[in-house]
Amino acid sequence: MKEIDFSKIKTAEQLNDLCKGTFIDYLGIEMISVDDVCSVARMKISNINMAPNGYVHGGVIASLAETACGNGTIFHLGKEEAFTTIEFKINFISAPKKDKLLCRATIVHNGRTTQVWDAEVIEEETSRILAHYRCTQIIMRSKSI
Repeated sequence: MKEIDFSKIKTAEQLNDLCKGTFIDYLGIEMISVDDVCSVARMKISNINMAPNGYVHGGVIASLAETACGNGTIFHLGKEEAFTTIEFKINFISAPKKDKLLCRATIVHNGRTTQVWDAEVIEEETSRILAHYRCTQIIMRSKSI
């Protein structure tokens, strides 16, 4: 694992640069905005995102929500802090009919050791709700702190 000073990452552009060459980049997820209460990500559905049944794979939708929440968490991290997801739950409401998805994540709890995020995945064009997502992130500090 590489060492990253997450405390210096405060913009969507910086987050997109950080994600280059990763699973997030492979899926085509792009950060649109991030601030202290909200994080927004989008992706365009392609053939690699499909399950054998012809629908978008549920893991792809979960990955979009996880990315929006995780990148929102990064916005809050201080020097020598990192994080990882310790729990998430997703409810699928509807299957996408359009090819552009948008996820808006909002912080519910910003504690010293954990953060809780809620996210909604929608079709960008119609605003139709596809999934509700909630996750808990644990904040890890360097032993030197």
